Amino acid sequence: MLIYFAQGRRDYRRDPLRPHTRQGWEFQAVLSGRIRPTFGATRAGAPGGFSRRRLWAFAPGCEHGWDGDGRSSRIAVWHFGGVNPSLDRWVGAAGVADVSLDADDVRVLSALASQTARHYPRPTNFTGPVSDRVRAELTLMAMRAAPVRTSAGPAEDPGQHAAQTVARAMAWFAEHMTDGPGVAEVAGAVAVSEAHLRRLFRAAAQGSPQEVLAAMRADRAEHLLRTTDWKLAVVAEAVGFSGPQAFSRAYRAAKGCSPGETRRR
Repeated sequence: MLIYFAQGRRDYRRDPLRPHTRQGWEFQAVLSGRIRPTFGATRAGAPGGFSRRRLWAFAPGCEHGWDGDGRSSRIAVWHFGGVNPSLDRWVGAAGVADVSLDADDVRVLSALASQTARHYPRPTNFTGPVSDRVRAELTLMAMRAAPVRTSAGPAEDPGQHAAQTVARAMAWFAEHMTDGPGVAEVAGAVAVSEAHLRRLFRAAAQGSPQEVLAAMRADRAEHLLRTTDWKLAVVAEAVGFSGPQAFSRAYRAAKGCSPGETRRR
């Protein structure tokens, strides 16, 4: 299930994204202009050159950010709680895969972004089917260079159950974020106890459910602050807070600045 989506013009040189880890899988496409991923201290090597017409797929936990060449670029970015195991195995320990795009790919991704935007950030009854279709298309593009195997492949990883349950929990929370559900409600939605959900999150997401879900709220709020002129109270309601004061405190704790500072940038 989709947990975050953004599209539009970005100048990553003027407003770079510092390397940090994401809670789910990230697909980011540059449809025009030139950008490049940057990596944290956990990954050796200097950033590569700037790329145009490219799609990247990042596994959860791959610390990265974004930089640009000083000109505005058009991007589309999707975050999902989980992906097909074939992509997981293809990305492997590297944590990232990328593929070049042609003009037809850019048209397809632009259409997928437009379709996603109609059902995000306020979910509709079409959000689930649309996000499943988008995730499948992105997966096939990202795996374009993967070899075709006819065998069943390696046995399921022991941690796969934890990762799948956490992905379902994140997806359910993303769909019901406006209602402000707590950890107990998320656990009930995926049919596990609250204590077991905490263990699964520690194993698969390297954080507590509270930490991961708070980060998801902050990411969606940041997107709304950057892309809409909604009043603070409306943004707060859209991400599940009872009022702007509680929202502002939580946002500052997660992002290190106030909602107003984000909007002014």
